[in-house]
Amino acid sequence: MNRFLAGTAFAAATVLGIDGAEAQISYYVGGQGGLTILPDQTDTSNYGGNYHVEYDPGFNVGVRGGIQWWDFRFEGEYSYTEDDNRHFVMGGVPATKLKGNRHSHALMSNVLYDFPVNWPVTPHIGFGVGELEVVDRVNTNTPNQVTNHLLDFDWVPAAQAIAGLRYDYNRFVSLELDYRFLTPLEGLRFHTADPLGEAIVAGNIVRPKYIGWQTGYDTQNIVLSVVFRCCAAAPAPPP
Repeated sequence: MNRFLAGTAFAAATVLGIDGAEAQISYYVGGQGGLTILPDQTDTSNYGGNYHVEYDPGFNVGVRGGIQWWDFRFEGEYSYTEDDNRHFVMGGVPATKLKGNRHSHALMSNVLYDFPVNWPVTPHIGFGVGELEVVDRVNTNTPNQVTNHLLDFDWVPAAQAIAGLRYDYNRFVSLELDYRFLTPLEGLRFHTADPLGEAIVAGNIVRPKYIGWQTGYDTQNIVLSVVFRCCAAAPAPPP
């Protein structure tokens, strides 16, 4: 959270510190949504060793707002992503009764550069840093009852790379199509109480009191945005 706020504040202060008479500045807000792909994960656990999880394609939604200064944009972004898992394999054995999802909340400070080309669409690239909360949820799947089995979350610093195209419908409304690769900068660590409790056989713990696991969360996101601008200067008349 602190990284997100500090990055956004620094970018805004840098831009607003420039004399408005010398800079072309506009402000914008937008909504976004699209497709999220979470690759298959191999999680390391103290409960039965490693297990392999496959995920269905998911979705992302979010909002963002910022300042455009000449060809640069400085923005703050909130994004929510969710992917349902479709297949668990624990110790080489499919766990057909386990279902769940992995979702996240990302708060990012982004810097983007719009290439000044005379095309119908404007390409851009960028990067972002911030904070990422990832929530892991696994449920038992029985005909008459669904019980929370594993549930925990972890906050970690994160970064993302951005590339996309912008189409200006007019000087106030734009459509953008982006590819955004989001990755945590630290490993994710989860732990939760085992609802079945600890089991000890012949002095050996065969089922721990707490279940812990480590995993990753590199997501690929296709994002479509509608962006609204204000205070945008009118284009200069042709000579």
